[in-house]
Amino acid sequence: MVFLGLLAPPLVVAPYLQLGPDDQTGVRKSLTLVWFGHPGSEVMYDAGAGKKRVRAQDDGARSTALLADLPPGRRFTYAISTRGTEWFRSDAVTPAGESQSYRAVVIGDSGRGLPGQWALAKALGKEQLSLLVHTGDIVYPRGTEQEYLSYHFPVYNAEPGAARGIPLLRQVTSVATPGNHDTLFRSPSVVEGGGLAYYRFWDAPFTGDHRDQPDPAQRLREKERGNFSFAWGPSWWVVLDANPYRQ
Repeated sequence: MVFLGLLAPPLVVAPYLQLGPDDQTGVRKSLTLVWFGHPGSEVMYDAGAGKKRVRAQDDGARSTALLADLPPGRRFTYAISTRGTEWFRSDAVTPAGESQSYRAVVIGDSGRGLPGQWALAKALGKEQLSLLVHTGDIVYPRGTEQEYLSYHFPVYNAEPGAARGIPLLRQVTSVATPGNHDTLFRSPSVVEGGGLAYYRFWDAPFTGDHRDQPDPAQRLREKERGNFSFAWGPSWWVVLDANPYRQ
């Protein structure tokens, strides 16, 4: 899989919340922050149990930080700094607990940059959400990095006060099922042009029978199918990749 370095410092994609690893407890107590740019950063957050500091893990232009030991259903603040200089700060909400109700929104087929997408984003910005779930076809037409940079992040992870778009993804965890426009196009020309960006931008738990698969190549094939599940509040969500490359 080849990426052409579109995502290199300075910051190209602002931080956003993802599920991250499966904590295997049945109750989600962690989230993962993902961003592109500013390598060598650390995150400080306080979700009610005192301030915690975590060093980001860098993979080229991609950085991730695991926010662990989160109490259920609380708003908290996190800040990211590089060499002592803070460059990002946001409020966010932790995963809902087993006995807590929560508000989730399910959307799909969103990513063309058409007026309806911007209007929906504006409406979402007025909701007090705990979770955003996308049913696939996140960006059109081929699921490339540049399409995400044009049709996804500017809409749902804009800077506060931006003329268009909302700062939702930095505040609320988002989850996505891969649609055919996201992962079906696998020709060398598409991949070399930043295709299969779903696997680059989304950080989902590695769950199911395959999480103990000893063969790394088989683990990758299983993960690329986009099948996973997770707990959120009293609900258990199951995400299935229905693309025809599945066996």
